[in-house]
Amino acid sequence: MIEYDGIRIENTQQLVSIVKEKADADTIEMVVVRDGTPHRMTLKGGLIGINVKTVPVSGTVPEQP
Repeated sequence: MIEYDGIRIENTQQLVSIVKEKADADTIEMVVVRDGTPHRMTLKGGLIGINVKTVPVSGTVPEQP
């Protein structure tokens, strides 16, 4: 997702904050990129099923067996 209700999304914390400000009855536009192509869609506001999980990432890549 690169845009939510006209606001360019820079990180997950910003997205969650913006989504929480919208009521379920609000109509918003969202832009997502899929296979390199942006897609604009209109949907109802609110939490829209967003589940954000933050995990630590190390600087190394595990070896493949």
